[in-house]
Amino acid sequence: MTPPMADAQAALITPYGMAAMAVIRVVGPDAPNLIRRVFHPARGRWPDPWDRSRLIYGRIGDGDQRIDDAIVCVDARDDSCRVDVTVHGGVRIVERVLMLLHDQGANIRDEPISDPAASWIHADIDRAFASAKTRRAVRFIAAQRDLLPAALTDIRDTAKRDFDAARRQLSDIAAGFHPARCLVQGARVAIQGPANVGKSTLANRFSTDPRNLVSDQEGTTRDWVGTETAIDGIPIELIDTAGIRPNVDPLEREAIQRGRKRFDEADIQLVVLDGSSPYPTGFVAENRVAWHADRIIVVINKSDLEWAWDESVPGDLRHSTVRVSALTGKGCDELSRRIVQILSMAHLAPSEPAAFTIQQFELISRALRCDNGMDLACCVRAALETAST
Repeated sequence: MTPPMADAQAALITPYGMAAMAVIRVVGPDAPNLIRRVFHPARGRWPDPWDRSRLIYGRIGDGDQRIDDAIVCVDARDDSCRVDVTVHGGVRIVERVLMLLHDQGANIRDEPISDPAASWIHADIDRAFASAKTRRAVRFIAAQRDLLPAALTDIRDTAKRDFDAARRQLSDIAAGFHPARCLVQGARVAIQGPANVGKSTLANRFSTDPRNLVSDQEGTTRDWVGTETAIDGIPIELIDTAGIRPNVDPLEREAIQRGRKRFDEADIQLVVLDGSSPYPTGFVAENRVAWHADRIIVVINKSDLEWAWDESVPGDLRHSTVRVSALTGKGCDELSRRIVQILSMAHLAPSEPAAFTIQQFELISRALRCDNGMDLACCVRAALETAST
């Protein structure tokens, strides 16, 4: 039986075939009913009435035929209704979902659907969806569609009567920028250490696609190698740099310098030392100037072997050390916990607004420099209007 014609339009709003995740937008009065026919919530029930603040996880398919896992975000208003369906970004999956929606009566658009109610935040969100790499990132991005515009509008209105309260609200949004950026764009974790201490073995331990050659011979890694992984839903670019050793040829010296630059720029710095060999006094003295106290973790590897240092851990390193065995995995859970802690993910509440792009952070920082409520309100309003053009 041919399904009734749906009063809905559907289109892919993320770059075709380029994104890790794809967002298909369905708009129109009949959009919710159409989605109900093809999407099956994991918990087996739909919110009633539609709840704009919720993301619904489940599967999309035709009857018992599953196409993909999906996340549905509903924005139902008096004068319009929009449903965003997030699936994996493979071309075949996107085509099958669009075909399924067409079979249910939706009018498929080749160009992105313009949303009259969309703001500059929505444009940022659509771009962020295109590069999202984890489900946790997708959930955060989708939640900001309503949270961030509503918060900024409230701050604009509050500033006229209570400058201090508005400034505190704005400061909270700015404070979430670093962890939000790491969640949306990914965090860079760089590994540095002397040659043959197990850096590549540690990188392979965390990588979902091990690609680093490991050997007992020094200098196996001759240049920095980047791999993608995730820790606690946070996308991670894991950078394994060349082992630092003296008396190397010019080519390897250049590789070491390039690795040092990547290490200095990283969100997390992992310094790997070998606890089964004598303490590397020279290496520590030469490289310590580049270690940043707020983002350094000293990883003492090879804890499965006999301890060789004269003391347990030098006192000035003790607060930042984690003992692991990259070979067996012992201690790696604690190392993951420390990485998440340094990235301040505990301060990124899923139900709170946070700036997640450089442009948003700069606009908010500009408003925070205002010294009275009227100026702050004007600055927030101007920022919204400027960013939306």
